Amino acid sequence: MLKKSKLIIGATFIAQAFSCLVLGLIYMKSNKSLSKTCFALGCVGGLAGGALLFDEYRKQLKLRREYLEDYDYPEDDFEDFFEDESVDDIDCSIQEPDEEKEEQ
Repeated sequence: MLKKSKLIIGATFIAQAFSCLVLGLIYMKSNKSLSKTCFALGCVGGLAGGALLFDEYRKQLKLRREYLEDYDYPEDDFEDFFEDESVDDIDCSIQEPDEEKEEQ
């Protein structure tokens, strides 16, 4: 099968099931025996479409997990950045401007 064919066929089955269920409701109001057939087709199509969509979802989830497991994360050492002397020169204290003038 093509890559995205399960997704397309599953969505098509879901749409067909919805239309069959609506048609079954229309036939139910007019008391025709065809309504049971439409409901049955709608249920079967919905289950088949749901199964295909769920299978495609599981396959995509498996591929994403494999990708994340195989991904080579960069091993940057941030401790080297904090050991740099230029970072220690930054004054992080919060003081009012008036207090700074009085201290000098």
